[in-house]
Amino acid sequence: MRILMAQDTFLPKLGGAEIHVWKLSKGLANRGHQITIVTATPGSAVVDGFRVHRFPYLQSQGKRAVISLPFYFPSLLRLVVSHEIVHGHYSALCSAVLGTLARSLNRPFIMTLHGYGTLDSSVQSSIWLNKWRSISFYMANKVIATSDEMAEVARRFVPEEHIVIIPNGVDTSEFTPSGRNLPHSPFRIAAIRRLVPKNGVQYLIEAMPFVLELSKKPVECWIVGDGRLRGYLEKRSKELGIEGIVRFFGSVPNKQVKEILDQVHVVVFPSSAESTSIAALEAMAMGKPIVASAVGAYPKLLGANERGLLVKLFNRSQSNYEAPLTLPEDRLRELARAIVQLIDNRELAENISMQARDYVVKTFDWKVIIDQIEKVYKEIVGKR
Repeated sequence: MRILMAQDTFLPKLGGAEIHVWKLSKGLANRGHQITIVTATPGSAVVDGFRVHRFPYLQSQGKRAVISLPFYFPSLLRLVVSHEIVHGHYSALCSAVLGTLARSLNRPFIMTLHGYGTLDSSVQSSIWLNKWRSISFYMANKVIATSDEMAEVARRFVPEEHIVIIPNGVDTSEFTPSGRNLPHSPFRIAAIRRLVPKNGVQYLIEAMPFVLELSKKPVECWIVGDGRLRGYLEKRSKELGIEGIVRFFGSVPNKQVKEILDQVHVVVFPSSAESTSIAALEAMAMGKPIVASAVGAYPKLLGANERGLLVKLFNRSQSNYEAPLTLPEDRLRELARAIVQLIDNRELAENISMQARDYVVKTFDWKVIIDQIEKVYKEIVGKR
């Protein structure tokens, strides 16, 4: 099949949804499908052999994007005409525009929900994002929700029969335990996330003094990723007197994530909003015990603490993009206690690691996920 992937943000911007589209495209191409990508993110015209059509003026999502659309319209029209399926990611501008063109030209439009442009907290500050969300859902022949929470939002816009839940995936043959014996000291705690409020890395920084207070072992904190909070987090580390144990790596290529995971003992995901976190799947596939906030898809992913430890950082279980810079001390101490539990109890950490790896291999390997997505493609094309 000739498949047109439409995503507002794509590589070189790094995040879970961007990696999802990249890995999905590679997996589909390996099965003989022809993939082309449309995005608003500036960058190279070719990524891993895929042709990437970039329309940077669409980044604004608002008036500037609307004014630019007539100039882009002929190119977008040609792209839709030359493909059998349009697959949008996010219920934002690219999905709204490409979905409308697809339906106008009798091409099936499938949309995968990742959080941005879908959750109320991600659109409530913009009348334009609300509009794109409504149009995207209206145009979708089928909606793929990456978590139960995404499916709940979709049910407000489309009938139940239009929704299928297919989570994000991970290559478990690439992200696999190395068997490397790590030194017990220092104990390395890592957060591998973009440094934006909803990913909650600020809470890990705030909790580190309590980790030092409770832990019997020397510790290090590795912050892997970049974003608008980096300057604030570096400053806050100095204010808390922990700059000597916190190491900021900045943004690293996805291929280096495995090398970093191989050198750490526990990975922390204190997010305020999350569907099926690819970063968490990668850590679990590597056999790394994780600590995560009890919001979004994490409770289902980790179970009743058998595949990772859940921490109640918020008075809710729903995802919310509105994340404060700090939390009450009791919540930060709870996060610290969960981390220290994995530092002090090696048997617990090893048991969690084994169960997490087994679960991810059976449920989230890309081979399993692509089988399910191909089934959706065939169903939609067959109905057409």
